[in-house]
Amino acid sequence: MKVVLDANVLVSAAIQTGPSYRLVARWLDRGGIEVVICPALLAEVEDVLDRPRLRKRVDPELAQLYMATVRRIADVVSDPAPIAARREMPMTTTSSRWAVTIASTGS
Repeated sequence: MKVVLDANVLVSAAIQTGPSYRLVARWLDRGGIEVVICPALLAEVEDVLDRPRLRKRVDPELAQLYMATVRRIADVVSDPAPIAARREMPMTTTSSRWAVTIASTGS
């Protein structure tokens, strides 16, 4: 099974023991799932782990070792292509009784 782990999951796994930690630890220890990651996501995780506030929670050397292990074990693929901005106007609905406008972006 291929999965993409969000940057928040990878950061949480590095700084605390909880569901994210258990998931990432199992993957790093036993495999069983194929984690797909791109350079932009790796850079985001490294940037967050390098912030002064988080350096208090994880030793910088351990953070580097963690990221090297993630890089070695994960399937690192190219960054995804940028998605073009939508140009159409969102659909809107207005309720005159409450004067509330609800916009739908289609997302």
